[in-house]
Amino acid sequence: MNFHVGFYTQVAGLGQNPDDVLLDGGVNINAQWSGGAALDNFWRSVENFAVFPSATAGAMRFAVSQASPMRRVHVKGGLNLYDVWKSCHCGAGYASGGFMANTAVNGKVAPASQQQLILPPPPTPRYHQYKRSNNRTMRKADRV
Repeated sequence: MNFHVGFYTQVAGLGQNPDDVLLDGGVNINAQWSGGAALDNFWRSVENFAVFPSATAGAMRFAVSQASPMRRVHVKGGLNLYDVWKSCHCGAGYASGGFMANTAVNGKVAPASQQQLILPPPPTPRYHQYKRSNNRTMRKADRV
């Protein structure tokens, strides 16, 4: 199965967890309709599924601009955040924007020309722990 996500389209898994719905083949948002420049790839979203990219592609493609979130997705392969732009000497079409949260990628993430993808910070403990020479743990707030 291979999805090409177009304008005003959402691909969503209906399981409780992303790994409850596995798409084997690929979910791709490309910019071939505009020659590979993804600056006009708006209003698309994917969420709550796992995807195993096809052996030929090896990676899910998410070449988007604004208003295009990816939430609760498990990519069991690589993730490309751009598309190939044949008329550009750099080979990577412009991508500018989008949002990604609660997403796991088993392979490599290739941002290439993606300029403004918003990623929330990872969760951190309330206090960072430090070790002293006597092996007593103290909070960062205590070090002042």
